[in-house]
Amino acid sequence: MGRDYSIELRMSPSLESAEDALADLKLLLQPLRASGTGRKWPNLPLTLCQRLEWMKTFLWMFIDLTQKAEAKGIQSSHWMAASLGTANVAMKGKYFAWKLQLWSKAYILDRGDLPVDQWGIGRISMIKHEDLAANLHLHLQTVGKYVKAGDIVEYLSDKGVQ
Repeated sequence: MGRDYSIELRMSPSLESAEDALADLKLLLQPLRASGTGRKWPNLPLTLCQRLEWMKTFLWMFIDLTQKAEAKGIQSSHWMAASLGTANVAMKGKYFAWKLQLWSKAYILDRGDLPVDQWGIGRISMIKHEDLAANLHLHLQTVGKYVKAGDIVEYLSDKGVQ
C-alpha cells in the first residue's frame, strides 16, 4: 500500500484523536504482561521503535501545546510547532519534522499504518547462508581467543570468499 503524501494527511488532527493515538502508542511501545501487571519489551524492530518513540514525543508535545493554548483561550493548532520542536530535540531538521507529521497522522487514521523501514524488506543477510556462516566460524576459530570486527572484514574482503 502506497503512502498518501497529500496536504490533508499533514493537517492537524483533533486533540481527542491525538490523545487516543498517544495512549495506543504507549501500549504498543510498552505492552502489558499477560498477567496484567507490569510491562514487557515490545517485539518490534529497532528502527520502528525509534520512530514510534519520536512519534510519541511529537504527539505529547502537540497535545501539551494545544492544551496550554486552549487554557489561555487561544484556538490555534500547534501541529507544525510540535513537529519542529520534536525535530529540534532529535537534532534533526525540517524533513524529519515533515516525516513525523506524516507518520503520526497516518497512525492516527489507521493504527496498522506503522512507519516501518522499507530498506531492509525482502533482503536476506548472506550471514544466513549456511556455507558462508560455517566458513566464517571456522576462520574466526583460527584467529584465536581475541576476535575483532576487523577479522570479519578481512575475511569477507578476500576475493576467494566473495
